[in-house]
Amino acid sequence: MKRNKKGPKNMAVSEAVPLSPLNVCPLLTGAAMPQVTLRTVNNEAFDLNSAVRQQPSVLVFYRGGW
Repeated sequence: MKRNKKGPKNMAVSEAVPLSPLNVCPLLTGAAMPQVTLRTVNNEAFDLNSAVRQQPSVLVFYRGGW
């Protein structure tokens, strides 16, 4: 489901964000994490995949409410 929307401070919201919890498809145990590059508070690129490869990790993303 695609949408064009602005988030906080007019930042673009990903078009892949589900509109409903019924549309969420979590990664299953043992599945590979997609390539993810985030931005730090200093606007520097942070390669999440590289950081996770360095040691066992648990990632939890909390979306909030629908």
